[in-house]
Amino acid sequence: MEKHNQELTSIPFQKKLLMKLYSIWERIYHITHHVQLENEQDLLMFRNITYTGNSLTLSDGTVIMKGDHLLELHFNNKLLLHTALQAKNPVHMVTTLLHMMKDTFSRMQAYVDMPKYKDAKALYGVSLFHRGAKQFGFDILDLPKNRNTAYHRFCLRMLLAIMHPSGRDRLKLHSSALTPKILAVSVNHFKQRDQEHA
Repeated sequence: MEKHNQELTSIPFQKKLLMKLYSIWERIYHITHHVQLENEQDLLMFRNITYTGNSLTLSDGTVIMKGDHLLELHFNNKLLLHTALQAKNPVHMVTTLLHMMKDTFSRMQAYVDMPKYKDAKALYGVSLFHRGAKQFGFDILDLPKNRNTAYHRFCLRMLLAIMHPSGRDRLKLHSSALTPKILAVSVNHFKQRDQEHA
């Protein structure tokens, strides 16, 4: 705790203010949209949704259509921030998060069979952090261009600026490449893949 407090004091005031405002907004969003955390060590939080977008065809042949029940994934940003503050450098942060994500997906094998999630056809999320998603079985799809696209991009880029040790510099250098993408995998493929890698 003492180390965590020391790390926070080294953060510029404007960034701490942004972190605080984002934390308040996120807490309200989680409550009003019923986003749930199953384990405090999970990097992902979950929300049952009914899909309302255009049809999506996944690599295993599954088609996500309007009206399908999905398990929407959200990053556990509180844990992400804590991990980012403790990281010695960006490489150390990425390596640590990768191990944590593997552990989260292992626990998710049990979550998808829970009564409250068992009707989900697929796991679905929108993120800037999509480079390593394929190794976990996810398809990476373009986000349809509509009025929500700019909103997604703004929120995710603000999150990157907060979380990443060199967030603002990364945004300046790679702004065109930092485009939110849809990450999706059918529940059947997710469970089958875990059995194959067990």
